[in-house]
Amino acid sequence: MYKKLKYIFALGAKGIHQLLYGLFFTCILFSCGEDAKEIPDVSGISVDVDFIRFDQAFQGLDTTNTEASLAQLEQQYPIFTPLFYQRILPLMDQGQPDNKALLADNINKYIRDEFVQSLYDTVQIVYPQLDDIKADFEESVKYLKHYFPEKGNYNVYAFISEFGYQTFITDDTDQKEGLGLGLDMFLGKDYPYKEMILKNPTFSDYITRTFNKDHIVKKLMDAIILDVANVNMGERLLDKMVSNGVRQYVLEQVLPYTADTVKWEYTKAQMDWVEKNETNIYVHVLGEELLYSTRTKLIKSLIDKSPSSKGMPPESPGRTANYIGYKIVDKFMTRSGISMDSLIRIKDAQFILDNSRYNPLNKRR
Repeated sequence: MYKKLKYIFALGAKGIHQLLYGLFFTCILFSCGEDAKEIPDVSGISVDVDFIRFDQAFQGLDTTNTEASLAQLEQQYPIFTPLFYQRILPLMDQGQPDNKALLADNINKYIRDEFVQSLYDTVQIVYPQLDDIKADFEESVKYLKHYFPEKGNYNVYAFISEFGYQTFITDDTDQKEGLGLGLDMFLGKDYPYKEMILKNPTFSDYITRTFNKDHIVKKLMDAIILDVANVNMGERLLDKMVSNGVRQYVLEQVLPYTADTVKWEYTKAQMDWVEKNETNIYVHVLGEELLYSTRTKLIKSLIDKSPSSKGMPPESPGRTANYIGYKIVDKFMTRSGISMDSLIRIKDAQFILDNSRYNPLNKRR
C-alpha cells in the first residue's frame, strides 16, 4: 500500500481537517467500486463528418500560377483557406492585405522551403490516409450528438503549420463547424520536437509523449468540448478544478471506450497514482487551504499541464486537482440526474460541490 498515513501527515493538514484522518480508517474498511455506467446506443444517430487533406491541397498549389491556383482552393474551402494563410502561418502581409502578388510570392517561398518540404514528406509517411481516425471520430461525434442534438456536423481540416497549432474549432460553411488538425503535432514521441524549437516548454517530454495518433480524436474532442462547455466559474482553485471537471465529464461520455490514459493524457503509472491517491490529493487541497486559493503559483500545477503537482510526491502527475474536480462532477451528476446540457449551464462550483456530497473518505455516501 502506498504510504498513505505518512503522506497525509506530511501534507500539513490543520484544524478541522485533522478530523479527516480518523475517517480515513473507516474509508479503507470498505471496498466500494463505482457503479458501471450505461453507455447509450448511438448506432441510429446520423452525423456529417468530412476529413479534408488541406495539407496536400495547399502543398499541391501550382506555383507557376499561384494566384489562380489559390483562388480555386479558396473557392473550394472559402473559410479555411484564408484562415490558413492569414492566421495559421501567416503568409499574408497584414500591412498590404490586398497585395495578391506578394501573397503568392510568400506562398511560393513557403512551399519550396526545404524544411517545409521535409516536414510535409514526414507527415505523408506517418499519415498516408486518415480513414481509421475519421471512423473513430465519427463514433465519438455520435455520442456528442446524443447528448447535444444540435451538434454533429464537422469538417476536419488536416494541415501542417511548422508546429504552430494542434487542434482548434472555427466556423465553416454549409451549417458545419470546422476543426483544424495540425498533423505535424502528432508525429509520435520519437519525433525530435525539442530539436525543432529549443527551450519551448510546449515541447517538454511530458507533453510531447501525447503527440501521436492515439490522441488525435481526444484532442479534436477537447476543442469541441471547450467550445460547448465554455464554463469559467471563477479564479479560485475550486472554480477551476470543477470547470475542468465538467469538461472532463463530457469527454468521458463521448469517448466511452477510450483508455483513461488517453483521456487524461497520463502514463499508466500516473493514472494508477491518481486513482490510488484520490483521498490524499483531496486531503492535500483541504489541508493546505488551497480549495479557495486564487494564488496562481500555488495552484497552477494542480490544474495545468505540469511534470508533477506542487507539494505532492515527485511521481504525482500534474493536474491532480482536475481529477478531483471530475470526481466531484461525476458524483454530482449521479445524484442530480440532470442532463449534460443543464450541467454546462451551471456557473457555481460551490453549488456543484455541495450537492455532490463528494467525500472520498467515506465511500458509502
